[in-house]
Amino acid sequence: MIERALRDGKRVALPVVLPRGMIFRQIDTSWIRHLETGKLDLSEPTEVYPEFVPASVGGEILVLTPGRAFSVKGDRMGRGAGYYDTFFASLSGRAIKMAAAFDIQIVDEVPTDERDRPVDIIVTEKRADPLASLSQSQEKCVFTKCFIAIPPWEFPIWKGSQR
Repeated sequence: MIERALRDGKRVALPVVLPRGMIFRQIDTSWIRHLETGKLDLSEPTEVYPEFVPASVGGEILVLTPGRAFSVKGDRMGRGAGYYDTFFASLSGRAIKMAAAFDIQIVDEVPTDERDRPVDIIVTEKRADPLASLSQSQEKCVFTKCFIAIPPWEFPIWKGSQR
């Protein structure tokens, strides 16, 4: 998915966890050679890549969003640090937030608070559901100029099959 987006001329950025928060680095086609183990023992792009600045993108940004569980309404349970929720708040509604999960991770409700931001689309091995919070059709994802991703091996559907 990352390689395809880069081939299609989209700007792609991957997360880097810092001692207090998270940034994204904009990568290029050589990204796989420039990874290092980060704070949470995850592979992250090195400082070879510049920090991604969302304000530099005109239009929507597709954010592939991790989570431990998701509600049928799109509420998301992450790891509890609020990194993605903080990032979403900084995008001022310009993000299409898409989750990739196993169908078993979709439940009726997950605990939330006022800082939590729901996802707009949930894709599982059984379905791809645009949720009520998505203001337009899924087609606008096709025209997105850039997307923020987590490395594929961090999505549950890839766990154990990559890396």
